[in-house]
Amino acid sequence: MDRESVLKATLEPGVPLVCVTGGEPLLQKELPEFLEELIAKKTTVLLETGGSRNLSDVPEQVIKIVDVKTPGALMKDGYSGGEISQKFLKTHFYYPNLDLLNPHDEIKFVVTSRADYDWTLEFIKTHQLSERVGEILLSPSHGQVTPSELVEWMQENSFPGRLNLQVHKYIWGLDVRGV
Repeated sequence: MDRESVLKATLEPGVPLVCVTGGEPLLQKELPEFLEELIAKKTTVLLETGGSRNLSDVPEQVIKIVDVKTPGALMKDGYSGGEISQKFLKTHFYYPNLDLLNPHDEIKFVVTSRADYDWTLEFIKTHQLSERVGEILLSPSHGQVTPSELVEWMQENSFPGRLNLQVHKYIWGLDVRGV
């Protein structure tokens, strides 16, 4: 669909909330203008992004749901808790985005192992995320960490956030796209 068709399909029926996601929305050059148009029509706008692209052009009213890639999510052979490469640090997240987060925003981590979980705790503490954002979300990597396992770890530490299951995978399966 072109932009005008998306706006028409969203605004004409009076949809109160729009979530912009799919691939990496920030790759779309016209995204900031599109978000502004939605906001101007009193639509609540969520933007789900991988976190590696600059958020500075995203209107402040947009609720940003920003993914921070964990070492296990990006490292081919998983993460054993060893040294993190400079390549990982350059590609997993665009650090200036931390200064652009607002109290209504959310930050999400997909956890692939206990080492990822521990890394996530340190990242949250180091960057004071509990004070910066409204929600910290943890998702278990499907097939690598069970939801119950992740909840157990969260309870051990009185984790300052909530469990975030990828519900579509439970409803439609792992390989279904476009749902």
